[in-house]
Amino acid sequence: LWAAGAAGVLRSAAGTYEVVLDKSHGGRMGLDVDFLLERTVLPVMSVTGGLAEQWNKVAPADKKLKADDCIIEVNGVRQNVSVMLDRCKDDTVLNLTLARGVSHDSLVADVKQLIQATACGPTLVRLAFLDTGSLEQRSGGPNGALRFTFGLPGADPGAAAGHELLGPIA
Repeated sequence: LWAAGAAGVLRSAAGTYEVVLDKSHGGRMGLDVDFLLERTVLPVMSVTGGLAEQWNKVAPADKKLKADDCIIEVNGVRQNVSVMLDRCKDDTVLNLTLARGVSHDSLVADVKQLIQATACGPTLVRLAFLDTGSLEQRSGGPNGALRFTFGLPGADPGAAAGHELLGPIA
């Protein structure tokens, strides 16, 4: 590990990378993230200086923090973006796990590849239809809630199948 106050420490894993940012000497994180309560990740919108920029000056090219990466864990917290943001604000040392390839274009390419490989287009159309709430008499339109298991209609095996297919992508 690097000395206190250094920008970070890298540990690689397939599709993800980890950075440790130490704010003990007053440094700020230096990442602008996009917060939406219903998300389970924090997409990085830009690197704005601070410890993130320090990290990028010394990190290998394929491990630099950049826009379109997503923070998937902060100090052991996953899938709760409110708590993840609190950890970023309140904790002195930030153990971040980030994922690459979670941008809109990457996700579209992954879904296209999934449809070509499994011929699951009709199942995904059914999942999108169910997400509109047309069968539930609710107002509004699609909200993406079916990407979470709690949003699945229990009596529709097509929804469960679509959710299972999309799990590795989302």
